[in-house]
Amino acid sequence: GSTDGSAGVAGQFSDPRIRIIRQDNAGVSIARNNGVKAAKHEYLAFLDADDWWDPHYLEAMQEMIINYPDAGLWAAKYYKVKHGREIEARIGLDNGFTAGYIDYFKVYAQTMWMPLYPPSVIISKKIFEEFNGFKPRLKLGEDFDLWARIALKYKIAYLIRPMVYYN
Repeated sequence: GSTDGSAGVAGQFSDPRIRIIRQDNAGVSIARNNGVKAAKHEYLAFLDADDWWDPHYLEAMQEMIINYPDAGLWAAKYYKVKHGREIEARIGLDNGFTAGYIDYFKVYAQTMWMPLYPPSVIISKKIFEEFNGFKPRLKLGEDFDLWARIALKYKIAYLIRPMVYYN
């Protein structure tokens, strides 16, 4: 559904792990939900065209999955990049916190800064499907809605080391 020519760029790669799913532009929720339907593995990660991960992000998230197996999703701290300047996500965690389970609602309420951002999250496909993914009728905050629904039932594991950047 993207209209920026990114499908053509992705099509230039011959890696069999890359698969292009073509659809009419129907919004981010439907695009992500369709991507999840096509996913063949246990864990999901979201990375939009203007986002990027630290080269060790996936390795760090694998460690989080091993160390915090009771989580419904795992995430790392992120930076917003605006005009070439990195702005650190200021979420309400105690000084000295490095990794562990967080109270999603308490953390959010302390700073009103979103503790999770789509490219900072790893989620199991099973849990994503349990909650029926992103709600297509939401045009804004579809990610916040899903994270909140998951946080009501499952623990959220968080890594304070910044690993994700978005524009």
